[in-house]
Amino acid sequence: MSRVTVVKFVAGKEEARFSFAMAWLRLACKVLPPSAIARLEVRGIHVESILQAQKLGKPYSLKVEVLERGVPKTVVVSVTG
Repeated sequence: MSRVTVVKFVAGKEEARFSFAMAWLRLACKVLPPSAIARLEVRGIHVESILQAQKLGKPYSLKVEVLERGVPKTVVVSVTG
């Protein structure tokens, strides 16, 4: 089963990591309002691209630079399996 892994880095060091089954992402897309998905896209996280890559069996990874409470961080989202 495919999994989505999210890793957050601060100054190049891993701060947090979690993963969840792709099924949860598909479910979230069905129950979240479109505005929530749009807010992710504004931040560079294209949920539909993640789902499409998984459907086609292609690897997927993206890196997003964010500012969290004044601290610059890098978030890496990838799909495995």
